[in-house]
Order: sequence, then C-alpha cells, then structure tokens
Amino acid sequence: MFLEGRLESIAVNFAAKEAFIKAFGKLLSWKDIEVLREENGKPCMVLSGRTKALVEEKGLKHIHLSLSHDGDYALAFLILEGVGKNETGNC
Repeated sequence: MFLEGRLESIAVNFAAKEAFIKAFGKLLSWKDIEVLREENGKPCMVLSGRTKALVEEKGLKHIHLSLSHDGDYALAFLILEGVGKNETGNC
C-alpha cells in the first residue's frame, strides 16, 4: 500500500510539472520545478534556477495548482496568474 501511494504521488507531481511547462510555453528544466504540499495539504510549486528567472521576467505572479489521482490516472490543473496575453502560446 505504501509503494502504491508513493507511485501515485510521483505520477501526480510529474503531471503538475508537465502542465506547468506546457502552460508557460518555454523550454524549462524539470529540475527547477518542485511540487510540495503546504501543512494543510494544499499543493504548491517552488521554482529555482533559470526557470525562476524566466518566470519572473515574464511577470508570473501566482501559480494556482490542483492535483488529483485515482487508479491509473493522475491529473494536474493549474492557472498561471499574471502572465501577459499570448505570452504562453498562440491561443
């Protein structure tokens, strides 16, 4: 049971990093993105290195993050607050 819970945690953290990189629209380092939990269990991201510098340069103010996993599925939903219009893609 412990290993199963650990694998689910790894999968959902991977999904969060992937969602952030895709939403931000830049080639970022996976190593510079850490997914943590606050004391109350709320997920959060801590950025470092070149990724942190690029995010600050683009004006990102906040990352709203929600994570879920069930069986074979891991889901990460995030909103990037403060990034200028069309700076994350062509949509």
